[in-house]
Amino acid sequence: TGSAPSGPLSASAFNSPRLAESSTQDLMVIDAGRSQLNILDTSGKTESPSADVSFSGTPVAALALPEKINAGRDIVVLAAGQAAPMVISESCVATCFFPSWTNDEDDINACNDTSIKTGSGGDGNLSLREAVCEANNNAPSTSIIYLNAGTYDLTSLETGELRVETSGTAYSLSIIGEGSDPSTTIIHQNDGVDRIFEEDYALKGNNPLTIQNVTLSGGHCTNNATNDCDIAGGGAIAAGAESGDDLTLTNVVLSNNSIPNNSDLGGAIDFETPGTLTITGTTFSGNSAAGAGGAIYFVEGPNGNGNLSATNSAFTNNTTSIDGGGLTISLDTGSSATFTGSTFTGNQASGSGGGGAIFAEQNGTLTVSNSRFAGNISPSGGTGAAIEGNTAGTLTNNWWGCNAGPGGTGCDTVLTAGGGTATFSPWLQLSLFPSSLNTLPNL
Repeated sequence: TGSAPSGPLSASAFNSPRLAESSTQDLMVIDAGRSQLNILDTSGKTESPSADVSFSGTPVAALALPEKINAGRDIVVLAAGQAAPMVISESCVATCFFPSWTNDEDDINACNDTSIKTGSGGDGNLSLREAVCEANNNAPSTSIIYLNAGTYDLTSLETGELRVETSGTAYSLSIIGEGSDPSTTIIHQNDGVDRIFEEDYALKGNNPLTIQNVTLSGGHCTNNATNDCDIAGGGAIAAGAESGDDLTLTNVVLSNNSIPNNSDLGGAIDFETPGTLTITGTTFSGNSAAGAGGAIYFVEGPNGNGNLSATNSAFTNNTTSIDGGGLTISLDTGSSATFTGSTFTGNQASGSGGGGAIFAEQNGTLTVSNSRFAGNISPSGGTGAAIEGNTAGTLTNNWWGCNAGPGGTGCDTVLTAGGGTATFSPWLQLSLFPSSLNTLPNL
């Protein structure tokens, strides 16, 4: 539907990179007019016959690299105004976006016009908000947003928060920051009244969201009129609620997010089942909730069970005014929360509910292993400083702040009530051993 060039195309404008898993040749087209790369599958047998990769600048040349050991092929693209080429992963046979504009804008009107699926607006810059809205408009195609290093400040523009899946058509979205250091790629809510993300805004289900290698900060959800902070909760992210609404966080930092109203829940995340919340290598620091769950409020919803897992993650200096300084977990029978190799330090529940690090209730299964608890505070009677609740727990092989184990002098404690039980033996102890049994002479 675009205009054709008046002269002959360069040899790099058309290519057959053999990226699609089909028996026929595919076709890669550089569309400079739309600042995108099109990959077309000609077999007619794949679920998505085409994939588009959008750029902020104009693509000049593209080359598919030889097959890797896993049989995949990356693409090297050179864009106008960029000194270095960029490498696009083979995963971008999905629809991919590459925002390089850190300002918050939607001058292409992608958030209000569902027909706008690509493009960067009149200024030629693709913002994060435009990329999210264009990804929504491409549903049901899987979309990936790759973020360059920088701070992407959100404002009260449009809805304040970034809404994922607004059309009622299910799709999968991934947002991936540059490199392995999440501190270099920051999404910061700057308007003082909104959260950062709301997953599956249309509540149609099957809308998994993956966030990787970024920092999410400054979410401060008080905007009940637009963002329903008093219903959905979550200072940074509101997620779950329908089947297939999984949230996956890998190498993410969630810091200084809050939900300050008395009945609101989840300083960083409010997750309602069904769905699975999977956390790996992620840090929650300095988040706060006036209600329950200083960092996370994970609750069973009316639509089914769900599970929570956290591996090699840290919960530090999160606070709540009711219970669960780090997390409040409400599990029905058949659901589970599992923590492995994680750290809980300096979290505080200042209300009567208890659970400085974790408050767990109802009838699910809580498992914590190879993790560290130290300096968590719950002032209600001086008990439950680390973990409190009536959910049966297997809390073995953890460090509790001293060698005496839970409840020992200087150790964090575990408190169960309402018929709940906790197994925390054996626990970890610190010991010193010489690196060598031999003493060097002449010392």
